[in-house]
Order: sequence, then structure tokens, then C-alpha cells
Amino acid sequence: MSQEENQNRRKLALKNIKELEGLPDDELAHISTERAKKFGGIGIEGRLHSGQYQKYQYTNVGMEYVVNDIEEYVIPECQQACRLLWSKNIETFMSSNHQDQDLYVLLSKLSSENQKIFDEMSKNDKRYFFDESTHYYGIRVNGAGEESVNDLNSLTETFSIQDVEERRYMTADDFLKDYKYQDGPMAGIDKYGNIHRGINPTLKDVSFLDALQATKSQGLYVEEEDRVYESQMYLEWHKRYLKSVDLKS
Repeated sequence: MSQEENQNRRKLALKNIKELEGLPDDELAHISTERAKKFGGIGIEGRLHSGQYQKYQYTNVGMEYVVNDIEEYVIPECQQACRLLWSKNIETFMSSNHQDQDLYVLLSKLSSENQKIFDEMSKNDKRYFFDESTHYYGIRVNGAGEESVNDLNSLTETFSIQDVEERRYMTADDFLKDYKYQDGPMAGIDKYGNIHRGINPTLKDVSFLDALQATKSQGLYVEEEDRVYESQMYLEWHKRYLKSVDLKS
């Protein structure tokens, strides 16, 4: 992620925080991420407490932040396993920290192929597990020493490369619709803590091309797929997947 993109996201985060000032504490506690621009980033908890966490002690950090600064967010013992998963376009939801006795990595959404692999492996290998508290699948090994690190890394080998998650791109219609709500009037907060907005009156008549240009997303639009990717990183992940498919055929 470029320095300009980081600055823009931070400006957006600060703007959202100012809008939330004055809300009751019980409402603020449940607010997570506002998809106020094209896609989400750091959760509101991460925004509100930015700079107060020590190394590795973060919550609700966007995937791209972690990938681009793994030394800040992931303990050394889990870094290689995360990198191996990312190389197969498998996003990670959470990993163990130094206060944990065992090493683990929770996985985000798996492709149907990888889900079948996981289900088959978990029948006889309890290191492939389902976390009841988060409702995510994961891999886990006993201990946190060198042998445990090697074991954790080896558990990633069974998975195949997959395409990027669907949430990492939008159709042209959805992208335009989402753009029209940018900076729209705040309409309320639902029971899950998501902020809802109305259409911005100044954007109601913009075209898809206008939206692409305004967000500098022309290079993220793949017309033949009808996809606008969240960022260059996810577009490159998708290209990596396509290349692997071509190599297999």
C-alpha cells in the first residue's frame, strides 16, 4: 500500500471518528468497520485506539496492513505460516500471540476445494480445527518452540491456491452504488454496529467511469470479469491464481 493510500485511509478514519463523537459508550463499543469509501480497512476499535497498542497487540486490523507490515502485527513464530497461506491467496483472520501456550492461525474464507481438503484433514488430525468463539477454521500445534513452528508451517502445505475472496472485489454496478453513498448523510447504526448512510446528493448522477476516476481505480477494473478490485494487492493475488490455473491446464 502506498504512502498516499495510507494517508487517505487515516483521513477517512479520523473523519468517521469525529462523526461518532458523542455517541453513548455502549454504542461505540459495538461499532466495528464502516465501509464508507469503496471497501473496509481497520475496524473502529483499531482507529479509536491507534498508537496505544504495543507490537503484536492489535485488534481489527485490515488484511493489507498486516501483509505489508507483518513484523508489526504477527509474532515471528507464525510469520512463515501466514506467508505460506497468503501465497495461496488464503487470508488469515487471527494468529496466536506470545501469551498463548500453543501456536495457531485462524483462516478466513476457504474456497470450496480448500474447504473439502480441510474437512477431510480434520477428520483424523485435530490440528485442523473449528474455533467456536470466532466461527473460523484454523490450524494449531502444541507448544511454541522451533519444532512447533515447523509443524505449523507444514500444515499449510495441504492447501491449494485459491482465487481472492469475493469481498475483495465488486461488480461495476455495486461499485457505482457504493460510491454514491460516500460521504452521504449518516442514516443510523444497525444492531451489529454497522454505520448506514444515505446517497450523497452531489454524487447521485455520477457515472461508473466518473467513480473510477474519482477513486483512481481505473487500473483495478477488469472489464471482461466485471470486477473492480479493492486494491492492487488483491488484483495481483487474482492474477497469481489465474496463472496457476493456466499452468495446470
